[in-house]
Amino acid sequence: MIRLLLFILLVANFALALSGCREEESRVPEKALKPVNAGVFPTAGSMQFILDGSGYVNGNYMPIDKFTFKQEVVSYTGDWQVSRAVPANRESFCLAKTNIVGDRVDITATMTALIFNFISKPSYPEAGSVTFFVDDVNVGNLVFDEDSSDAYMIFTDKEEACKVSLVLNTGGVCISGYVMNVPSYSYPPPTININSR
Repeated sequence: MIRLLLFILLVANFALALSGCREEESRVPEKALKPVNAGVFPTAGSMQFILDGSGYVNGNYMPIDKFTFKQEVVSYTGDWQVSRAVPANRESFCLAKTNIVGDRVDITATMTALIFNFISKPSYPEAGSVTFFVDDVNVGNLVFDEDSSDAYMIFTDKEEACKVSLVLNTGGVCISGYVMNVPSYSYPPPTININSR
């Protein structure tokens, strides 16, 4: 229940971010996240997009219904199970889980950082360990234990299209969603020097 509440708060932050990109814009608080690799928390002027666990599983979009938040950027390879979170209704988010070692998820987009939201121990006893990659370069490992956080941030150190991946090493993994931090090239507005004409 606490994890569901945390994800609802992430969604609320997204709604506030859409109201405008300002210096005081609301965003996922840094202290609520655990970074996997070194980096700087993205600056104001960027936007955060909430994605649920749905996406393409081996090329087929799952789940298939008109109420799903479409996730063209999320691609799962392996024996992933994508299903509705509880309570199962048309507005609930989707979970993606697997317990097959080597299964992976790739998210390709222009992003400065990507937050993975997990269902971790003790809520998901099968949780094992995963490795994260940015453009196929290993940037860190995560072992789920009793003290694991639910949200981990991967810094890309890029402001162009890149791929962030997760590969399962042991046990299982259950992903409840993602938050992409996307740079805004229109903030701050360009400075015009009228004296230079």
